[in-house]
Amino acid sequence: MLNEELHHIHSRIQKAKDSGEWVLIENDDYGIIESHKVKIIYVGDRWATGEEVVYNGDEKYTIRHTINYTSLLGTGGHKTRLMFGGDNYFA
Repeated sequence: MLNEELHHIHSRIQKAKDSGEWVLIENDDYGIIESHKVKIIYVGDRWATGEEVVYNGDEKYTIRHTINYTSLLGTGGHKTRLMFGGDNYFA
């Protein structure tokens, strides 16, 4: 069962990488919701990496975020959530 869920997560993130779709990462580790809009640049068996672009004046920075697939399953009271740019959350 767990392997099926991890496979589904891996497949959906791989689809986002292949299509260039943006992904919104929401995390509540510190009691407040933190969000980051990223493009997926790496997809592994247990984790993926997304890259966020941040502008500060005339300077552009990229910040990498690691997405651990097991953190998406919501164990331990905190949950990381992904929202994909191509999905309709209002349907």
